[in-house]
Amino acid sequence: MSEGEAPTTREKLLDAARAQLDRAGGEQLSMRAIARSLELSPGAPYRHVRSREELLTALAAEAYRDLAGAMRRAADQKISGRERWVAAWRAAHTWALAYPNRFSLIYGASAIDFSNPEMTTAAALRVPLELARIAKGGRNKALTGPETRALGVDLWRIRMTFGSLDAELAELPDGLIVSVIRAWTELVGTITLEMTERYAGLFDDHLGYLDTVANQWAGTLQL
Repeated sequence: MSEGEAPTTREKLLDAARAQLDRAGGEQLSMRAIARSLELSPGAPYRHVRSREELLTALAAEAYRDLAGAMRRAADQKISGRERWVAAWRAAHTWALAYPNRFSLIYGASAIDFSNPEMTTAAALRVPLELARIAKGGRNKALTGPETRALGVDLWRIRMTFGSLDAELAELPDGLIVSVIRAWTELVGTITLEMTERYAGLFDDHLGYLDTVANQWAGTLQL
């Protein structure tokens, strides 16, 4: 929507759905409640979105972009590779705590249509893509071996996808791709376990633990 333009009905639906998501979580998202909040008939939203799942998928795509954007902005304020890497991890942590229901939607919900190309390329991969942009500046380029060669087709596809979003990542080594995906998995897992209180009795300093994990990965990548 351009500045000064009135929001479309679809945009109003997304705004109302986002507010409901933040308030009650994705599982409680109700098309009827959204329609009521906008003073629409119960069937009116379906003239603009096909289903509740489509609306959740659109919100998820937006959340992925917002999270990746927060990581990039934080990293861009730093100079060294290690500082950029840790800043990106911290930004992801801050964003997740600020928008817990959005984080749960993209990394815990099953209502998202991941067969939709918008989700598998233009949105869902934005977060590991930000990590890859930083990791490619590391000195460890030899993270490869027989175990990565077994993933040849998958790694080729990931490389092509990354390259379509950022040409500088089109030649990313196989081992580095695996390391980025592993780091992304650990980033999401670390935040998820904190948010679900699974670190009770283990770590009280959650940010300190996140920094430790991020710095260990920075060491592995020789950033």
